Amino acid sequence: MSASSLDRKTKWDIVSEIPSLHGKVAIVTGANSQTGIGYNVAQQLALKGAKVYVSARSLEKADNAIKQMKKDHPSLARNDLLRPLALELGDLQNINAVAAKFAAEEQRLDVLVNNAALLARPLDLDNNGISVSFATNHLAPFRLTTALLPLLKKTAAEQHPGGVRIVNVGSDVHLKLPRGIQLNNIADFNQSCGNTDDPESNLFRYALSKLANHIFSAELQRRLDAEKAPIVTVSLHPGYVLTDGASRHIDKYHADIRESIVVRSLSPLDGALTAIFAAAHPEVWEKRDLYGGAYVEPYGRIEQSSEDARDPVLAANLWKSSEEVLQSIGA
Repeated sequence: MSASSLDRKTKWDIVSEIPSLHGKVAIVTGANSQTGIGYNVAQQLALKGAKVYVSARSLEKADNAIKQMKKDHPSLARNDLLRPLALELGDLQNINAVAAKFAAEEQRLDVLVNNAALLARPLDLDNNGISVSFATNHLAPFRLTTALLPLLKKTAAEQHPGGVRIVNVGSDVHLKLPRGIQLNNIADFNQSCGNTDDPESNLFRYALSKLANHIFSAELQRRLDAEKAPIVTVSLHPGYVLTDGASRHIDKYHADIRESIVVRSLSPLDGALTAIFAAAHPEVWEKRDLYGGAYVEPYGRIEQSSEDARDPVLAANLWKSSEEVLQSIGA
């Protein structure tokens, strides 16, 4: 039984219950693929009236996504709510500059949805000697969030309470990890979890990066609460969504496994609903004592994350090691 039942007739009540977001500003990372969660989150927030920065690895990809959103919903073509944002999360050293430019051009930021991520992959290291999966899936959103935190706090202090949210899209796969994970240094970030390239080890490393998302989200809420900053941070499992990337990934598995995944999978729009709920539904603020730092599953149910995800000592260590690693590479 979840901490919040969210007793509603249909999942689509989530969208209907979200008030106008006119005047609010949001960033959604990884929002360029029409079959992806981020695309649908960005589109729905814009349909509610928010100015949404559609983040992708290049301006071309972001612009193409915006064109498609406007084609999907002609009402979006009649306003200037969708903006492109080029953000290469694999380039850790450039994230501060992107955040600084954004903060110089925008006076507020109400919603940050950290959605972009790489799926399970072989163990490979980036130019900084860090696991590509861990760098992209954890260190990049960690740095983006901390770089934008002054603007988020400024917005929260100046605006009506309840609107500023930080949403971290994780996965329930973190629940499959053994207890006692350590995340104290680059060696821990780069752990092979078995072999450097087999389906089980690759999934384990992906789960490790998603665990870091949930740990970071909970620790960020603890720090915001200590400062009495009126911001709610939520991490979530969106459900199993057959994005383009996920479809290519499951092709590697046995037919029986593929079929079981397909049967349980959600459409990209359904998969976006939990993030939309976390980003904009009034209940998240009304019940902020429950939702702040919580782990949420479809479609807004508060569930229990793993013991490691809830460990404040591990969280403090991860925050410290993340800062140290990023500083060591000039990020």
